[in-house]
Amino acid sequence: MSIKQASINRAFLGESTPFLLPPEAEQRRIVSKIESLQERSSRARRALSEVGPLLEQFRQSVLAAAFRGDLTADWREAHPDVEPATKLLERIRSERRHRWEQSELAKYEANGKQPPKGWQDKCKVETELDLTGLPQLPEGWQYARADEIVEPGTIITYGIVLPGPHIDDGVPYIRGQDIENGRILIDQLLRTTSEIDAKHSRSSVASGDVLLCVIRHLKVALVPDGIDGVNLTQGTVRMRPSSIIDGSFLTQYLGGPLGQEWMKRRHFGLAMPRINVADARAVPVPIAPHEEQTEIVRQIDAAMLSWERITTETRMAVADLAQLDQSILAKAFRGELVPQDPNDEPASVLLERIRRERETNGAKKTKPKRKAKK
Repeated sequence: MSIKQASINRAFLGESTPFLLPPEAEQRRIVSKIESLQERSSRARRALSEVGPLLEQFRQSVLAAAFRGDLTADWREAHPDVEPATKLLERIRSERRHRWEQSELAKYEANGKQPPKGWQDKCKVETELDLTGLPQLPEGWQYARADEIVEPGTIITYGIVLPGPHIDDGVPYIRGQDIENGRILIDQLLRTTSEIDAKHSRSSVASGDVLLCVIRHLKVALVPDGIDGVNLTQGTVRMRPSSIIDGSFLTQYLGGPLGQEWMKRRHFGLAMPRINVADARAVPVPIAPHEEQTEIVRQIDAAMLSWERITTETRMAVADLAQLDQSILAKAFRGELVPQDPNDEPASVLLERIRRERETNGAKKTKPKRKAKK
């Protein structure tokens, strides 16, 4: 398929098309003014183009400082008696072990058997941490694997492998492209059959769950209220935060530079870079005392409100500049951009001179050539 170059019909620019013609001196003033204003507009546009990277640098700096404990250093000094993260982890590990024991006893009872000696020793909890590239934490904090801090009885898991064609009255499911800027684009969710959804019930989401895209961009979102029962696709995993970690705290960490860089070091595949579910389960998460988690989320939210406001204002300024450029041209050709000078030679005199020159040139072209002598 060939693409034709945009053009204007020659007839459109025929003799009947009117053109505004100011005096020649005023034309020069108009051109000079337009160039001056456009240069200022270009400088403003270049300055605005630098705002976006600076804002992103600011956002990354806030998130890195938050999960190094820098944002709340003063807060910790003022609140020395909060329950440390070690106690939170002991409690969740004890609860997880208790649930496992109850489940195993139920299996023995269902089979009519007595549990053998030492059966509790079979409970194995993976606690190995790879802290490469991660900062040392403040006193009272502790790293834990992501699969340690999810709700006991749930696992970090991906969703539907083959959702099939869209079903208008089916069960909605979330894909990677349905997550944008930390939000789930609910209005564009596709739907699968209830039978397919039932086969993947363990990946069904509830409000407060944290979703992590493991294919391509490691996007993160917190599930809002009102979409409980929605499912996932294979490219996204679900983490259901337990009582020891705030969902917003976990979401901001996974979407921030520390969590993102740790996961990106485990990227594999060129055409479709991704991480394994095992990597998602092994992400080291900094656990702060409960009250400090709340304070960190509050400070991040306040900083992000400023970030969003400046981002919106910058976007509006860029749009205003484009409109300003058009307004400059419109004012120029309405005669409103520069002051008029009564001493300028009128355009009528200029046109009359052009007509005479055309008539003279036309006469020269039509004059018959003299025959050369033999």
